[in-house]
Amino acid sequence: MGKLPDTVLQWLFRVLQPEYLNPVLAYQDASLILMVYSFLKVRTSIHVNVQGKDELLLKIYGGYEHNNEQIPIEIWLPFDYPRSPPLIYVQNAIEGYKLTPNNYFDSNGRFYHPFLSTWIQSYGNDASNDNVQPKDNRMLKLMEVFIHALKHYSPFNKVDPTPSPPPAPALPALPPKPTIRHPVVIMDQSPVTSEFALGSVSGGSKDPSPSPSASQVYFGNVAQSSMTTGISNSNINTPVSSSPLRKFPVVRIPAFDEQQSQKSSPANPAPLLPPNPNRIQVLNNLKISLEQAKIATIQDFNNEVMPQLTQLQNRLLQLNESYVNDSNYLSFLESKLKENEELLKYKTAELQGTLTELDSIARDKLPFIDSYLIAETPVYNQLYNLVCQYEALNDLNLKLEHLNDVGKLEDIDLYLKWVRQLAREQCSVKLHIDKLVDCCGLAKVDF
Repeated sequence: MGKLPDTVLQWLFRVLQPEYLNPVLAYQDASLILMVYSFLKVRTSIHVNVQGKDELLLKIYGGYEHNNEQIPIEIWLPFDYPRSPPLIYVQNAIEGYKLTPNNYFDSNGRFYHPFLSTWIQSYGNDASNDNVQPKDNRMLKLMEVFIHALKHYSPFNKVDPTPSPPPAPALPALPPKPTIRHPVVIMDQSPVTSEFALGSVSGGSKDPSPSPSASQVYFGNVAQSSMTTGISNSNINTPVSSSPLRKFPVVRIPAFDEQQSQKSSPANPAPLLPPNPNRIQVLNNLKISLEQAKIATIQDFNNEVMPQLTQLQNRLLQLNESYVNDSNYLSFLESKLKENEELLKYKTAELQGTLTELDSIARDKLPFIDSYLIAETPVYNQLYNLVCQYEALNDLNLKLEHLNDVGKLEDIDLYLKWVRQLAREQCSVKLHIDKLVDCCGLAKVDF
């Protein structure tokens, strides 16, 4: 496996960037087969697709040696590689051989194989060469299949040289053309067409009268028999003896009326030109190209556009079904909301009536709460406060005693100080309570 120059690798990576769908993958596969097969070269070239459109594709080409002959091969990478398989051709450029189609090569040298037929299913979704060993590379496998088919099923057959035909003998020279002799024609005078009448030829005249046009007079053996009725023996003049021409009878023909002839004779159209074989071939080729383009367009529509349309149609059906379900659910929620709103209004009115009834009952039957919280006189209020203070001091004393028992208070002197202070306050409060009880005449209660 040889190493490619850095300039070639940089050029290859640069030319693949603008147009190719996956330039990194195409760069890796192309550079790999260039390193493995040293007889291959790379360039960009114009390729005409099945629609007749020119495409500037990457072309890998070279001469593969087989049976001491160099077979030119071409590998074209399409723009959407690897979604579409490469195109491989062999060129019929070997002298003494002809390209014969078989199961793997057509008449144009294009290579066909089941490996290419299953390319889209096998490699159409590949996005990178991660976790792919070099020996398992798709392009290397394709080259192995192609070389195996080229060795065992070669489309080139040797042609036996055919002997050249002997030269044809020279044709004899043509004889000289005979001199054409024209008869002298004398036209009858006509009162209607006197301007077209021709004068008779005199015996001493050396220049014959001008002969009528080809549409007026017919000469020859066949025409002469039809004009015997118009021949007059009395008008035959002998030519000058010095003239070397043969003697011809003078034919008298009635004067010709051109306008009458145009009215009576039907118009003869000019004959059509023969068909142009090049034009027919171009039209046939154009018809074939259009038919192929139509078939390719239909196939592309069925393979690419139709699945997308089907998917969109299914999606629209799902969205329509979802819309109908959501609309029905919203209608159901709206009806339930109206029912709950009516029920809420009813329950709110019912609760409001109940609250009004309870307020009236509370005002009529329940005592005023302030009468239980506030004493009748300030002395009683002071007595309530002192009793509450005494109970609070008593609770605090019990809490300090509990903390001391569980060992929470480490300083015993501090504990004794707080206890003595609480006892003094509690005693003072107790004295005030007893004094107020005596003033109010209430019974004393031991705490």
